[in-house]
Amino acid sequence: MYEKRQNESSMPDESIAIFGDCVITNFNKGTLLGNVNTTILKKITIKGLRKHLTKQADLRGLDTLVIHAGSYDCAEGKMSSIKDAVAEMKETLHEIREKYKKLKIVISGVVPRNDYYYHDCRVMNDLLRKLCKEEKCAFADHEDAFIRKTGTLDSYLFTKDGVHINSRGTLRLATSLNKVVPILKNHDRQRDK
Repeated sequence: MYEKRQNESSMPDESIAIFGDCVITNFNKGTLLGNVNTTILKKITIKGLRKHLTKQADLRGLDTLVIHAGSYDCAEGKMSSIKDAVAEMKETLHEIREKYKKLKIVISGVVPRNDYYYHDCRVMNDLLRKLCKEEKCAFADHEDAFIRKTGTLDSYLFTKDGVHINSRGTLRLATSLNKVVPILKNHDRQRDK
């Protein structure tokens, strides 16, 4: 169900774990700091992620947890599904914080997509952004990284289907996330601001 990767290429400063859906599959191990681990949960909804993080994952020893999910919830195409998913995320945050009080949590926003669910992804991100503000956790907003100033998606960051990001899109996502939490080697966080 999931794949865990550890990058051992540099000395760890603080321990960071990224749990996410298949969009993080192509994060290049060679570009991630050695203290960053990724766990890929394929075709996972926020409800499934909640179950994994609160019942299966061992988060002891982590300093920062990055949660990237929500795309599959948006693809259900119902506003009730999106609201339910955000409610699940809120419960996830509460359960994790109850058990791991000092853990910093970052919610990584849904990557925009060039299909019927484009609007749903924006709604999901708006609700997640609001939740993060209420719950006092960081939100990694990727919309500016994927949407041009004209309001259209940078299509060269996606595969032909307009839904899945390609290698350039993966690098753009990692760079965008790096603005909120340091995950990339040899990368000046100030350069991207």
